[in-house]
Amino acid sequence: IAESKSVDSLKLTHVRDDEIAEPVFHDIIPVCESICSIDVSDNLCSSKGSNKKILTKQIFRTFSTLNLASCPFAVTYAPQIFSAISGIDFLNLSHNSFALEECEKLFKMVQDKKTTIRSIDLGHCKLTNPCIEALCALLAGELSLESLNLSHNQFDHNGIIAIKNAIAKADITKSNLTHFSLSYNKLNDEGAIYLAQLLGGLRLEKIEIEFCGIYKVGGLALARAISKSKSVKYVNVSMNPIGDISLIELVNSDVWEISAECIYLTDFGVKELSAALRENSSLRELKLSKNYFLTRESIKILREAQRLHGKLNLELDFESEQQHQY
Repeated sequence: IAESKSVDSLKLTHVRDDEIAEPVFHDIIPVCESICSIDVSDNLCSSKGSNKKILTKQIFRTFSTLNLASCPFAVTYAPQIFSAISGIDFLNLSHNSFALEECEKLFKMVQDKKTTIRSIDLGHCKLTNPCIEALCALLAGELSLESLNLSHNQFDHNGIIAIKNAIAKADITKSNLTHFSLSYNKLNDEGAIYLAQLLGGLRLEKIEIEFCGIYKVGGLALARAISKSKSVKYVNVSMNPIGDISLIELVNSDVWEISAECIYLTDFGVKELSAALRENSSLRELKLSKNYFLTRESIKILREAQRLHGKLNLELDFESEQQHQY
């Protein structure tokens, strides 16, 4: 591989031997200049093995993709990797556990490189509020970032406040962020309200906030902000008990796809919701699975609204006698 001049993508996943890490990062990648995409995810090589010389050689070029998901050694050697390359377009560090000190080193290294990263995946990294604050130093200057995944972490509304302030400091009107995932974090209503304030200046197209402990107050604030933004086309608010009014507000917006599974939708809002569905010609997909409080009559009303809409894919996976026996 090192002698090849035509290999542009290297994928070496699910390796269980420390002996692999060193030749890949120290011998192959620096020599084979045609490689621009690297996927070494799901490798259990530790940071204590023979890979101590990892990327001691300088690689002065930009990689399109660097996938280090589920790589324990990536946590220790991420700063060295960044110091050896000139830039990355798509960076995946998900499913790695980062302590605060490691976060600070990593994000400072990325910031100092002044590289134009377009996508960062930090899902399932056990990031806490202080870790998010460390990330904010990067967000304050990284205006090229288009996609940021912070789902399945351990921060709350204070993390959202820090992100909001950092992006505002960087001149929010110049932000290129279009995809923002915050699912499975304890944002609650307070975090949702701050997020709604942040949405006012962004040009987001896709936002994911599934299972974030958001109730009616936060849900309505977010729905109104999304409705005003005009840019958001995909919303996932599933597993948040935001209720009828917030969903109706979303359906009345210009959103194309809405995932609203298990949001405590009830019969009381179905007639108004069905009327909104008939009026919104831009909506293409609405997922309402696991809203078990709906009766058969409400389901019939929604199906009729779908029929009159003509182009809507409406998911209601509970239309069986067994699921309505109570």
